[in-house]
Amino acid sequence: MGKERTFEITGLDELRQQKLPLWHRYPGQVYPQPAFLFIDVVKRRVWVDWAAEANATPIEEWRGYVKSIPICEYITGEDLADYLEKDEELHALIERVLTGWEEEWDGNNYVLTLSDDGYAALEDLYVMAERDTQELADCSPVQAYEADDVIWTEGRKNSDETEFTITLGTGPVTITARTTDEELEELAKKLVEECDLNNVVVLGGEDAVEEELRSIRDNLDVPEAC
Repeated sequence: MGKERTFEITGLDELRQQKLPLWHRYPGQVYPQPAFLFIDVVKRRVWVDWAAEANATPIEEWRGYVKSIPICEYITGEDLADYLEKDEELHALIERVLTGWEEEWDGNNYVLTLSDDGYAALEDLYVMAERDTQELADCSPVQAYEADDVIWTEGRKNSDETEFTITLGTGPVTITARTTDEELEELAKKLVEECDLNNVVVLGGEDAVEEELRSIRDNLDVPEAC
């Protein structure tokens, strides 16, 4: 048994309830927001989250009270919770970061500085945490796909491009130019639910699927009258 940790890890139960808790992409963006492991040095608290603003540094981090370590945003909640709770090498490095810090006045604010060993441990964390979470994500049975990949894998247009048929577990569903928004919303919900049952996460969830389905519908031709 490893040494008992002296810091608190928060949010483990919430992580286990989500497939990809750290994946978040704003509308119109190509890449998801970066994800981090956070360490509150004074409060001895550890948690993970995605960054709401990729290029902004919160005041607690700027003054050194909170340390942020990049991690993979594609790791599953279950794998991440297990890693945070059970990895003794991770715990040992965090303990070193939390040992020997002090507050100093820099002329404008109080800032927190780590011991030399604390900074060395932090550097090791930058390498290890991102590497380990990436490896766990790569080995996970959960797969993540963009909405358009899921839809076009399961569906196709007919020859005159007046219909798009997508195959669900309950059978094929056909979209036409007259398909309503409400029908597309229900179809998106069913498709995401089926993916979830098969350990597939649709990036962006139901909203992304519905947006892609709406785009497909809006580009279908209306059949010519006989």
